Amino acid sequence: MSKRKRIVNIVTLCLLVCVAVGAFWAASHFRQKDAAMTGGGAAPRIPDQPYYITQGKEYDPGLYDIQWLLYNDYVDLPVSDNVAGLVLDYPGYQALCERYDLEQSYSDPDKSYVIVGGVGMSFREIAKVDAHDNVVNVYMHWIHFDTLNDEMILFIIPLDAQPRTVNVYHAYTEAEYQNLIQYGTVFDPNVPAPEPAKPILYLYPEAETDVTVTLGYPGLVTHSYPRYDGPWRVTAQPDGTLTDLETGRALYSLYYENVSAVPLPQTDKGFVVRGADTAAFLEEKLAILGLTEREAEEFIVYWLPRLEENEWNYIRFASGAEIEAEMPLDIDPRPDSLIRVLMLYRGLDAPVEVTEQPLETPRRTGFTAVEWGGAEIP
Repeated sequence: MSKRKRIVNIVTLCLLVCVAVGAFWAASHFRQKDAAMTGGGAAPRIPDQPYYITQGKEYDPGLYDIQWLLYNDYVDLPVSDNVAGLVLDYPGYQALCERYDLEQSYSDPDKSYVIVGGVGMSFREIAKVDAHDNVVNVYMHWIHFDTLNDEMILFIIPLDAQPRTVNVYHAYTEAEYQNLIQYGTVFDPNVPAPEPAKPILYLYPEAETDVTVTLGYPGLVTHSYPRYDGPWRVTAQPDGTLTDLETGRALYSLYYENVSAVPLPQTDKGFVVRGADTAAFLEEKLAILGLTEREAEEFIVYWLPRLEENEWNYIRFASGAEIEAEMPLDIDPRPDSLIRVLMLYRGLDAPVEVTEQPLETPRRTGFTAVEWGGAEIP
């Protein structure tokens, strides 16, 4: 056998060994992940529910407080890992807010306060809070992001009694659970991410105010005007007129488009609307969602051609939690009222059955910021 052939055989053998080892590792990795998720073949369950199916209503700021905490290597975190729970009495809760410069949202001295934190994560909702027998089980529907590794998300949950033990569990939709087993991530890499189009932001302070606007995922911004090279800094007038402090240019809104960082799927809730009826539908729903007639007109003029070209459309409006996870938005000074509308739609050849999505009208008082946009979902 020639020296050249021996070398080829050795290289081939090494490659086969590497492939075999890689295949063994991958199989072992997914078996372990599967076992961790399924408890060795039987899916873990939230009491009386499938564990991987999120249940309960979506995040409601009237029920639980959520705050974002920036941190670095020099800041001690209020919880020690991604899903740790911390139980505080009222003085402890006050001290936490003071130490980390959090807004104190609760003032009941007889409550206990459970703090649930996630590092490098975003959120969808609290799937369920189950408190009994000195134990509180918190089921969180997390979405993970590497781009959030310098932020902690805190859920603050007031309880009537102080639990001795806090358990925090991950909850996944069925699709996320299947993706986790198959791909090792909650996202299906074969499904393209939606690209929300024309989110524009209006600012209406009560008096002339210098305002700084920061987008949470600047790396996902594809188009913007004025160009987003860092936080926008503008002077805002009560009528919504803006002046770009960098260029002096007069504006009426701030505009960006981005690739979505999270899935924005069709659900069993929403609306099915004939394309020809789109204008009347949007006039009604956008008023409920808090847009003025002028804001609604600009929304409709932009989206009407896309929606009317379909015979039917499935339409739903993303929740506040979904919008915040899709593109976190920080406005300084903080608005008294923040209204964010994100319409998701899919063209249909024929109507389908969905449960009508309930919509709530937000308050619109004081310094008000309004954002609207939309995305076609696959």
